[in-house]
Amino acid sequence: MKTKLDPQVMKLISSRMDTLMKEHLNLTLTEFAKRLGYKNPSGVQPALDGSGFIGADRLPKLAELTDEHGRHPNLNWLATGVGSPMLSRDIGSSVVSRPSLIADLPTDVETTLRSVADTIERSRGEG
Repeated sequence: MKTKLDPQVMKLISSRMDTLMKEHLNLTLTEFAKRLGYKNPSGVQPALDGSGFIGADRLPKLAELTDEHGRHPNLNWLATGVGSPMLSRDIGSSVVSRPSLIADLPTDVETTLRSVADTIERSRGEG
């Protein structure tokens, strides 16, 4: 059974993704796509226009991006709009012991983000 995502929710998440990219990370679409591991901007475009989401395997890369102050995207804010868009985190020496910042998310937020990403991936395969 295919899970339908609420288009309004997808628009909100995509709007927040666009805000992260432009206003907080100060990245162009091409640079944002590259940092998330996409070969070209078309890979990330659906996450910015509300028609899709980045793959679950890209969430750790998103969480590890930093702004000019060393802050990281708040994936809880991305999913829910609650809290600050960016989080201060000292990951310097702890990157080896904590390779994925997504592991630090509350379980419900991580589950929500992974569920959204998985649903989008499944819908791409069926389309």
